[in-house]
Amino acid sequence: MDAPRYFQISVPVQPGNSGGALVDERGNVIGIVSAKLNASAALAASGVPQCAYAST
Repeated sequence: MDAPRYFQISVPVQPGNSGGALVDERGNVIGIVSAKLNASAALAASGVPQCAYAST
């Protein structure tokens, strides 16, 4: 089985959202928000202001 354990998502994640459900357009839970990059570090490194990761 070729299934990634973590995948990158592009959504606004606020402090305290880690552990929250990540749902698809039908409301199905497809992952759990597990980490967030430091916004200023991500912006400086990539030009992308915010990034988060979810685990399946």
